Amino acid sequence: NAGVLRDRTFHKTTLDDFEFVLKVHLLGTAYVTHAAWPIMREKGYGRVLMVTSNTGLYGNFGQTAYGTAKLGVIGMMNTLKLEGSKYNINVNAIAPMAITRMTAPTALFEKVDRTQIAPEQVAAMVVWLCSKDCGATGQILVATGGYYSSVRYVEGRGARTDKHALATPETIQKLWPQILDGAGAQPFNDVSENMAFAVLHE
Repeated sequence: NAGVLRDRTFHKTTLDDFEFVLKVHLLGTAYVTHAAWPIMREKGYGRVLMVTSNTGLYGNFGQTAYGTAKLGVIGMMNTLKLEGSKYNINVNAIAPMAITRMTAPTALFEKVDRTQIAPEQVAAMVVWLCSKDCGATGQILVATGGYYSSVRYVEGRGARTDKHALATPETIQKLWPQILDGAGAQPFNDVSENMAFAVLHE
């Protein structure tokens, strides 16, 4: 869980700083996982816990680079959960909310009791996800003092049109409320499930 911040608005962010943050958070996760992956495959067992962030999940003003990197971790997890399944390798991601030297200057934490957001409050979730008894894989978990939750990406039921007819911008405009309607939203385990729903109507 190496981490750095270069917080500033996107307009003021240099591409060097943007790339530096991605290298540490996203490529750093890939490097460590890539080194351990062959060993876990050979042993037929493994637990990978990647660190994401609510900034990547929901956005935070002035953290474009950090949010990009942390959501990239979710993309990595979503594929590795599939590649690791037959080798009993579980891959999950945790979005911890804790005060550290890196996060201490964050204004949001100034309103919260420091004991509630101590790193130790996240430890129980970390230990559980890395244990043999935990069979979860492909999960995004939030952990902080007094609050533990899962985050799921879901896709709405959407709007159906004649799949053999070419839609127009006017078609989209007319269907816009239905397209944005979240009623009946559902998660998908992989691209195949998503494609079957969207294209094959299964």
